[in-house]
Amino acid sequence: MSESLFVSNVNNTYSAGPVVNITLNPDGSIASAMPNFEVGEHYSSILTFNPDSGIPSGDLVPQGTLTLSSGIAINGTDLLVNDQGYYNSSNGLYGRVMDFDIYTGQLKDSSFISGDVLTSHGLNFPEDIKVGSDGNVYVSGLGGGGVQEFSGITHQYIKTVASLNSNSQELIAAGLNFGPDGNLYISSVLNDNSILKYDPSKGSTSVLVQPAVAPYVPSGTVISPKTNTLLGSSFLSNGNGIPVQQYNSVTGAPLSDFVGNQNGGMQSASRLIFGSNNDLYISDYAGSQIMRFTETGAFAPSGSNPGAVFVGSGVQGLSNPGGIAIANVPESSNILGVIVLTIIGAFFKMKVKK
Repeated sequence: MSESLFVSNVNNTYSAGPVVNITLNPDGSIASAMPNFEVGEHYSSILTFNPDSGIPSGDLVPQGTLTLSSGIAINGTDLLVNDQGYYNSSNGLYGRVMDFDIYTGQLKDSSFISGDVLTSHGLNFPEDIKVGSDGNVYVSGLGGGGVQEFSGITHQYIKTVASLNSNSQELIAAGLNFGPDGNLYISSVLNDNSILKYDPSKGSTSVLVQPAVAPYVPSGTVISPKTNTLLGSSFLSNGNGIPVQQYNSVTGAPLSDFVGNQNGGMQSASRLIFGSNNDLYISDYAGSQIMRFTETGAFAPSGSNPGAVFVGSGVQGLSNPGGIAIANVPESSNILGVIVLTIIGAFFKMKVKK
């Protein structure tokens, strides 16, 4: 077994802008959320890379199955993917969750959480997805619905865990991340730009990082395994670059930047994740690249790449990366063996039943 870096390759060739165009009412609520893509087209794929060298392993899920996907989560051998651009004709909202095998990329369930179930309580345009220690699935709605919890067993809606932002307005939720403390960190965007914290043990949500000190447009967070601080960055620049900011994970107080404005060429930050090597990986949507930094914030490029570029634009078709995840998978030479053993096992079961 070896580690693999999974990337949802959004690849929105329709427009250089965001996937969803959102307009707000004067009170900060969502007036409209409209697709910035051609409905029914299949843009996205799931790519894999070696997390040490950056060498591509291939298209785990080739283009043609997903519409648009900006979030992925791994649960055992399941790769859960938010199909953000899937149109639900029953209610006019968008999204479903699909399930793929992390070893082979085979589609297990096109409606792990069906479009009707996912959007039944107002969730629209699912932006990110995470699996909690309880096995339940948490999904953020960029086009409304806040953050909702679904059963990992029945795949049905359980509850909305966060619906309001720091200003008690409708929550527009982007990136999600579970910390080692079991809390869920939520990036709230557009109408307030803050970072919220949901405590599953108490069932309560609080504001951790206030808008005054939060990233300009927070898109993703992660807890540093070295310092236990909260790291966050921005999807857009305020004109002064895209730093990786650092906060006290308990109080939300700002600390010195983990990575400053001289960030090694990063143009945006969608999702952040630490590998077992304690390197920080960041998906750069606008730059169509994956960035890598050491546990101290130093640049960690691969090969001859400049700055902190780990996987450059266009490598294995990389374009507008969104969700990222890391998991152990069999060595490429052994994947065929896994498939063969699975087939033999299924055949053996059939023979026994006869």
